[in-house]
Amino acid sequence: MSFHTYPKIETLFDRFPNDKRHVDLTKYRRPEYEFISMWRITEKVDGTNVRLAFGEGFGYFFKGRTDKAQFTPAQEQFLHNLCGTIESDVMDIVQRYGLTDITLYGELYGPKIQKVGAQYGDELGFRMFDILVNDSVWLDDDSVRANAGYWGLDMVPDMGVHSTFDIIEMCQDGFVSKFSKDRELISEGVIAKSLVPLYANDGKRVMWKLKYSDF
Repeated sequence: MSFHTYPKIETLFDRFPNDKRHVDLTKYRRPEYEFISMWRITEKVDGTNVRLAFGEGFGYFFKGRTDKAQFTPAQEQFLHNLCGTIESDVMDIVQRYGLTDITLYGELYGPKIQKVGAQYGDELGFRMFDILVNDSVWLDDDSVRANAGYWGLDMVPDMGVHSTFDIIEMCQDGFVSKFSKDRELISEGVIAKSLVPLYANDGKRVMWKLKYSDF
């Protein structure tokens, strides 16, 4: 059984043809980005993308960014424990609203995950950032946060509403991660979403990412 992998998030700007590491501030990646001035942003956690799926007839399962992604034994045990802890509360929502399934998306982070993993803390952790219901409908941010609170899950840090200009400046300068262990880790960057859910003509949500390393 497999559910949607998390869609690729575009960068705010195109990259230079001869320098793929850095962005060209004069060329927006998608035309929609140019016409929206204010965005709600969250911290981009430098971990590994995971999805936790719950539904009638199968209970729960978890996978990485792709169906072939692998976890260490310690990571598998952590995710089994996490799913087992919240399963009854998630299934309560499934049954209460007559859903077939719910998929939670988030970042698994901590020791041995990416180069900076240990700087987040000494133990594995999970930060949720999105929810898909019935494998087709994305919940709005307020609903995602409400459900996270009900299930006792941590969310990626909410950094509020900012202008495109301020977000660019923030990522260029770099900012300290909101939950790193020593409060010295420079965050990977941000994820920005429109203040109300918007979809482009190809059906993709209007959202983008920008990283400290893009500059």
